[in-house]
Amino acid sequence: YFPEHAGAYRIRNTMALMASTDIITTFDADDWMYPRHLAAMTDGLMPGQVRVALGDKQGEDRPHKAHGIQAWCRRDFINMGGYETWPCGADTEALQRAEQAGMEVTTLDVTTMKIRVHEGSLTQTRATGYDSEIRQTVRGEIRKRRSEPVTLDAIGIARFDWICQERE
Repeated sequence: YFPEHAGAYRIRNTMALMASTDIITTFDADDWMYPRHLAAMTDGLMPGQVRVALGDKQGEDRPHKAHGIQAWCRRDFINMGGYETWPCGADTEALQRAEQAGMEVTTLDVTTMKIRVHEGSLTQTRATGYDSEIRQTVRGEIRKRRSEPVTLDAIGIARFDWICQERE
């Protein structure tokens, strides 16, 4: 669909627009799903709710909230304006925006996936890793936006259209 790699968040936005289902989920290609992951993420999900996965992180002995692994009612995601098309951190920003709009953001209470850690992971590379300059900039933007009001309405849809087209 894209002539070149457009970035994970832009692709996820486009797929949300193209989807014909009421619920959409995200998953990182380098992580592993346990049986029943999709059911745990989507069963009983209602408008106004967002679920976040809990995963076993490779090399650690406690579960981690996996910000990038989310389940949304498709209409809520579109009304929210989708993801920013940043190189990293847009999943965290979207969850914050959902909470600011009064949505219920919950994390599963059981692990349903394995979070793989390797040199190619966005959180591990020099360009987008946890200590990278771009990730620090994104964190600053997320902190700044905490005080901004957010509503779920047609403005979100217009914003979503703009985000999907901004790199064309």
